[in-house]
Amino acid sequence: MNIGYSINGINQTQLNRIQSVLGENLIAKSDIIQSLQNGEIVAGIDSLLNIGFPKSSDHWVLAALLERSASKVSPEMWKYNEIPTVGSTTFGFICNTSDLKTRKKLSHYNDQTTMQCSNVERQLMKELKIDQAYCYIDRVFRYHLIYALPDGHKKYHLVQNTFLGFAEQLKKNHDL
Repeated sequence: MNIGYSINGINQTQLNRIQSVLGENLIAKSDIIQSLQNGEIVAGIDSLLNIGFPKSSDHWVLAALLERSASKVSPEMWKYNEIPTVGSTTFGFICNTSDLKTRKKLSHYNDQTTMQCSNVERQLMKELKIDQAYCYIDRVFRYHLIYALPDGHKKYHLVQNTFLGFAEQLKKNHDL
């Protein structure tokens, strides 16, 4: 099994843990998607920004999301133009859909918090065409969503006790 990765933006602690388990099977690749399509490797680590939304017709699947690297600046301090684009701070393993053995092995590295937050962000992008959004969970398990609307120059901050219903709340708040 060959696992490819691009080291840019990856949480180093998480990558070290992955390397200790997978050892020599971890190989460096600069263009993960192309390598997957060519069949050179069976899985890769890449940013969700590059992965996009796998369709049922695609031959690869997002097998696990890695823990996000912590930002040096608190998201509350970001200006509207500093909010990251959806998926740019989230990295994950991708592999061939039919490779169940690799998918099972990679699923052990899935970070549940990252998965829930990235699902919120991707839902906003799919349903509301919001491409600047960042979701995180605080110490008391509230979900924070920091986002900017496509046509404005303003940052918004929404807090909820659940990751469900963010898109509906934004529709209501902004008449979308």
